[in-house]
Amino acid sequence: MSDLLDGTSVELELLRERTQQLQHALSSRVAVDTAVGVLLERHGLGRQDAFELLRRAARNHRRSIHELAREVIANRTDTPEIAEILALRRQ
Repeated sequence: MSDLLDGTSVELELLRERTQQLQHALSSRVAVDTAVGVLLERHGLGRQDAFELLRRAARNHRRSIHELAREVIANRTDTPEIAEILALRRQ
């Protein structure tokens, strides 16, 4: 009986960890999608171009795309990383 409870506890903990991972992934995905929408609206870009802008800015500055996405959402103006990529595109 004790072995059964121990096995159930381990399985329950693994399920909790997996649930947390999935919640984090969903939250990150929502942030990226929202930031893409912000960039799309601000700059009149297509969805793919807005995503590439975000991805490139994050990559060029060795930042997580999710972290940068949250900053894009939180700020009324472009982050320095986004502004830099836009300036390069205009050249």
